[in-house]
Amino acid sequence: MKSYLDLVSQYARVHRRKNRITVLCITIAVCLVTAIFGMADMAIRAEVDRAIREDGNFHIAIKDLDEAAGQMIGLRPDVAVSGWLTAASSAALGGRELMLQGSSEALSAEMGLTVSEGHFPQTADEALVDRQLLDALGLSIGDTVTTEAVGGPPVTFTICGTFNDFSALKSRDRHAAFFNEAGIKQCLENRDSRTVYYLQFKNALDIRPGIEDIQTTYGLSPGQIQENQRLLGLYGVIGDPYAYALYGIALVLFLLVLIAGTIMISSSFNISILERTQFFGLLRCLGASKKQVRRYVRRESLGFSLRGIPMGLLAGTVIIWISCAVVGHFNPTFYGNLPLFQLSPIGLAAGVIVGFLTVFLAAMSPCKKASKVSPLNAVTGNMESNLPKVHRAAKTSRLPVDIAMGTSHAFGNRKNMALMAASFAISIILFLSFTVFIDFMSHAMRPLKPSTPDITVALEENGLYLPDDLAAKLNEVPGIERAFGRKYAPLPEKNGLAISLISYEDQQFDWSEAVLVDGSIDSVRENPDTVLVSYDNRQNWKTGDTITLPAAGGDKTVTVGGVLSSLPFNAEENGEILISSEDTFDRITGGQGYTVIDLQVNEAASDDTLGTVNALVAAAESAHSGTPGYDITVADSRQGNQEARSAFYTMSTFVYGFLFIIALITIFNIINSMNISVSSRINQYGVMRAVGMSGRQLVRMVASESAAYALVGCAAGAVLGLPLHAFLYDQMITTRWGDAWSLPWLPLVIIIGLSLATTFLSIIGPTKKIRRMDIVDVINGE
Repeated sequence: MKSYLDLVSQYARVHRRKNRITVLCITIAVCLVTAIFGMADMAIRAEVDRAIREDGNFHIAIKDLDEAAGQMIGLRPDVAVSGWLTAASSAALGGRELMLQGSSEALSAEMGLTVSEGHFPQTADEALVDRQLLDALGLSIGDTVTTEAVGGPPVTFTICGTFNDFSALKSRDRHAAFFNEAGIKQCLENRDSRTVYYLQFKNALDIRPGIEDIQTTYGLSPGQIQENQRLLGLYGVIGDPYAYALYGIALVLFLLVLIAGTIMISSSFNISILERTQFFGLLRCLGASKKQVRRYVRRESLGFSLRGIPMGLLAGTVIIWISCAVVGHFNPTFYGNLPLFQLSPIGLAAGVIVGFLTVFLAAMSPCKKASKVSPLNAVTGNMESNLPKVHRAAKTSRLPVDIAMGTSHAFGNRKNMALMAASFAISIILFLSFTVFIDFMSHAMRPLKPSTPDITVALEENGLYLPDDLAAKLNEVPGIERAFGRKYAPLPEKNGLAISLISYEDQQFDWSEAVLVDGSIDSVRENPDTVLVSYDNRQNWKTGDTITLPAAGGDKTVTVGGVLSSLPFNAEENGEILISSEDTFDRITGGQGYTVIDLQVNEAASDDTLGTVNALVAAAESAHSGTPGYDITVADSRQGNQEARSAFYTMSTFVYGFLFIIALITIFNIINSMNISVSSRINQYGVMRAVGMSGRQLVRMVASESAAYALVGCAAGAVLGLPLHAFLYDQMITTRWGDAWSLPWLPLVIIIGLSLATTFLSIIGPTKKIRRMDIVDVINGE
């Protein structure tokens, strides 16, 4: 042994079991922080993947750029992919609107277009179309078609394949033909068109300097350059609320875990120092200075870090992998390509930082305590330093002696009570705060509302209505769960305000109960001339207000019977939407038919279901073939709904993952705190055993002490956590949707129940250990 510091490794080898709790604390802290930042990193990556899939993998789009400048920009060393995307005015094929677009094969792949069948257009006379168009018109790959003279002269092309489904097309009942660059140029004759130059940089760090350099070099105005704000925000090039929110959440958790980890590790170090008073006293007897003792404790803590950090990084990475596996399992279509076994540099770096930082902070107080041990303690032992000062005796007149002593121990040391209660309170506050995100998701994800349609049959021409019996026929189609219609009437504008009136039937009124902020749904359903309004209406209408509407037989006055937190429709810029019963709608408009019929499908739905719906719609159109403008659209929103559900499930995975991590923090923190509490009093428990206390009384005493910590901590957590929960709910939900805050009973019961259960389970092991030990060993604390 060349140095007294070599004692650190030798002591660790001999007393390996004693150091397990300290190493476990470090491992837990590192694991949690690695998982927190890693999951936030994975959430950002998942959102980047979704943004690329929905909007395209480009960084900027340049309008009104000449071809020569585009070629020069494409040759820049910092540019990965670039090219022109041209959209011509829509044509028509078989009576269906057909969008005409084209670009190079490389750019089309980056914009999310992939070939499902056939091949990419090789000549100017070939084009890709969507599969829905082939099925609707009975066409096949290889057929040559000619568009109708709509928007310009007819266009003739050969169908060379199909491209992947786009929810934006299916949900609006539209179709598209995609050409190569030469082919789209042929379509531009006598047609309006728009050509945009899209650009993707090689490195995210090159994006901002590259944009500024291109703008300066080619004299582009700010209006010519359109940034992909969603993608650039996720890359951190511009501020993105979603990314900032996730990393902000991770930072808050980082700080809280840092505090909790420091408390846990510091407590463990303190117990270790108290147990080794004789050891440090002997070092002082052998000539060690206070500075050398402090260096010894720091070296010892560094050794703990080197053991605990790798295990924490591994455990945190496994949690991240499990989260990615869950996302990929529930959303294979959208996140199946998310790499499973990947490392998060941000998570690993945060784990290493918190590992060393918590140990450094936690070792500060024990270092001072160890250096203050006098050589005299090497002779007297640990008893004098371990025994706390008793200011008053336990009150045993009303409580059994064991319970009275347990509560006296808990409340006798105010500093210890504050620390123990704080460890409980932090976990409860954190858990309650994060449950707000569950409510936020439920409000923000509109496609998950019960009223969300899978298929929409609509007649958009004003003054025309769907057949009265169409809704009943559609409801009988195999695979259709339910059909519900709406009447729609844009009322004449009055005083600059355009009001749209929409009718609900019973099913839609039932769904509205869940988003009712004020008033009564039944009053609108049953009473004539009563309407519902949205919480965010610009006129500040409230329950009981009256509104005068221009009607068929003169002005009608209606009463606001209720306020909804949100509507599944968007009002015009200078307009408002009112919801009424069908009876009230007919009284105001003079009687009209449905303009929209929404369909929801069940698990038995297939492509044949959509085919049958299209057949019924075609029959209805044929019956009104002599009516100009009687064109019914069938919008298939199933893919868009699935994408929205995918986003919801992905966000849910990470939100519930954070809650799970918080629950782990709670469990491990309580277990460690209880172990430390019992270990710090092990000598006193030995004395009590020696003077006649039974094992059962000892357990009851420890249980009452633990219960005191738990109850005070839970009360403090609830008192501080509920106002914070209410504040976050108000900021995130009430101000946006109008829903009033209510006491979160379920989350509160879950976290308090978990805390209490963990508390009582955590004392089983230490008390059994004490009961099995010899009384002399317990007194000596060995």
